[in-house]
Amino acid sequence: MPRPDAASQAPRPAAAPTAEPSAPLPSTTAASAPAPAAAPLYLSDAAEFRAWLAQHGASARALLVGFHKVGSGVPSMTWPQSVDEALCMGWIDGVRTGVDALRYTIRFTPRRPGSHWSAVNVARMAELIAAGRVTAAGLAAWAQRDEARTARASYEQPGMPSLPPQAEAEFRTHAAAWAWFNAQAPSYRKRVIWNLLKAKQPATVARHLARLIEASAQQRRL
Repeated sequence: MPRPDAASQAPRPAAAPTAEPSAPLPSTTAASAPAPAAAPLYLSDAAEFRAWLAQHGASARALLVGFHKVGSGVPSMTWPQSVDEALCMGWIDGVRTGVDALRYTIRFTPRRPGSHWSAVNVARMAELIAAGRVTAAGLAAWAQRDEARTARASYEQPGMPSLPPQAEAEFRTHAAAWAWFNAQAPSYRKRVIWNLLKAKQPATVARHLARLIEASAQQRRL
């Protein structure tokens, strides 16, 4: 009987193991793809921003606002104007990002209850309230701030805070009281002014101011 040759007796190579099915790759359909970044909204003046906030401020979660710098020659709302309107409507400015040499964007969002208020915004809010520019939404955001945290952060700021312009003008009409108040120690004046700036309503500001003027006229500290 013929013997099988050596080649036929050589061990056959082991079959390659069957690959486990790989995990499916993440879907790249439109449903799971990241949403494109929102295009900035460029506004020619503060009135347009106020109108947008009046219409959408209660429902929108954020707005990316575009700004043209002065050198661009394009009419544009300024950053200080935008902050004023945001404060009046219960919103706050956030991250600023440059677009090019003549443009930048700022992301605005509604204020969260209990959020921190900077000393600058506390002082500015008092001025806006006194001027009658703050809406119900803005007053609601102001009322929901963390008063203890805001007062502590504000009081710890260096320098002397300023009275709202209208309040200072009224105080100055009482020359003797104004002179006595300004002769007091900076620590006293700072405490009294911050207490007035914390007031939430124009009527409260007026009441605090009247008490301060009366006490100063009597050369008496509060």
